[in-house]
Formats: sequence, structure tokens, C-alpha cells
Amino acid sequence: MTLSLKFGDMEAVDEIQQSNGHTDRVNAVSITPDGKRAVSGSSDSCLKVWDMGTGVEIHTLSKHMDGVNAVSMTQDGKRAISASWDDTLKVWDIETGGEIRTLKGHKNRVMGVSVTPDGRYAVQHHGTIRSKSGI
Repeated sequence: MTLSLKFGDMEAVDEIQQSNGHTDRVNAVSITPDGKRAVSGSSDSCLKVWDMGTGVEIHTLSKHMDGVNAVSMTQDGKRAISASWDDTLKVWDIETGGEIRTLKGHKNRVMGVSVTPDGRYAVQHHGTIRSKSGI
């Protein structure tokens, strides 16, 4: 069971550092387009925002009621969208750590999410594929 993130250099194939913080399995990770932040989602119902340069935890995002299954970043690197077993998507401001909104209406666990390049829509699946605007 993976409870930590390992930061590594792809060219050197070296582990730079390991960061602990989640209390249960890490299910997903997404990196901002500028490479400065990583956002991890876990079965502990939390997301964590990490500094990629130092491996230091910046924020804990803890409004989900069940495990986080997937996370995707907007192209501007300012928002993360998380998919959870609590049947919701949440939109987060990763600079402040604040929840922007919750997207409801799913009848089952949301298993994955991806964001359109313009940041207007999130496409998620929970057995069927749906899109939502307002992210």
C-alpha cells in the first residue's frame, strides 16, 4: 500500500525524495503544467498539494466524504478537480487550498476525471461518460 509520494528525476532515474502525508493508499496524482505543484488523492478522503521542488506539503484539501479516486489539473494550473467514491466531483483552488464548488448528480462512485484544455468542462466516468460545465 502506497501512503507516500516519491519525487524523482526522469532523466537521472533517481529518487530525489519521498514525502509522507496521507494516512491511506494514494490513488491518483496530477502535476501542474508548469511542474511546480503536484496534487495527490487518497483513500483517506483527502487531497494534498505538494511543492515539486522541495516535496513539502502545502495544503490538505479535506472536504470529500469518501476516498479520492482521480484528480486532474486545469491547463492554467490554478484548479484541481477531484473525483470521489462519495459520488461527487470537487473543484479546488490549489493556491489557497479552498473548495470552489461541488459537482453532484452522480448515482455511483466517480472513478475518473479529465479536464478540457480550455478548463470549461470536466469529463468523468462512473460506468458511463458524462461531462459537466462550471469548473
